[in-house]
Amino acid sequence: MSSVDLTTMAPILEALEAIPRSAERCIAQYADGETLVDYVVSWSDWADDIAWAQTVLAAWGVSAGDFVVVISTGHEAALYGPIIDALNSLGATVCPLEPAEFEIGRAGMFFRRFTIAAVIGLDSTLGPALVREGLLESGLRFMLARPEAAVLAAELDVAQGVVTALGPALALTCPDNGLAHVNGSAWIQSASGRAELSSRPIRHESLSALDVSGALDAGGRPECCSLGRSLGRLIAPS
Repeated sequence: MSSVDLTTMAPILEALEAIPRSAERCIAQYADGETLVDYVVSWSDWADDIAWAQTVLAAWGVSAGDFVVVISTGHEAALYGPIIDALNSLGATVCPLEPAEFEIGRAGMFFRRFTIAAVIGLDSTLGPALVREGLLESGLRFMLARPEAAVLAAELDVAQGVVTALGPALALTCPDNGLAHVNGSAWIQSASGRAELSSRPIRHESLSALDVSGALDAGGRPECCSLGRSLGRLIAPS
């Protein structure tokens, strides 16, 4: 009888890899005005988003041994799932929270027990509770807030940017200049030069001329650095 190493995840991961699977990983949604539109995210799309998010998060300084709080919900998996997987790939430990005030107890446990290096997904519900409890006052190296919490984040003495969806694309601000970036291997700015995204052929589903101007101001520079395509500066709702 062969022995099985039960101290690692290796046997489970090997078994999972052996299971046949379809090309589609999940169905996600993006907002088109007031309408939510379904679209398919494939396994290759997911892997590409992980690789890009890993590059951006490494530029922000995430490294092995860091503890990172990620505030998200299950229905945001297409947006935050690649971020979580990228953090794991970098060797960071993810401390998951939901964007709800009842999470303040669990948040307090994370912040008391660990030195939290970063918060990703700061929101306008749990975020104010974290501030009231003084949990964001020291130790953080950076924060990526949702647009609706950008004003709250700006009051904190910490390097910061914004994480959001631009249509179906994950957007993260550059640590150097605060411009919105999307994965340049997956998305291209439409030929009109406006704040419109179209998917590249690498993506499972073809999407074209998606208007994302509502989340941006002027100033996009498509090749401002090596982290992706910059479409402009992410702005917070007034």
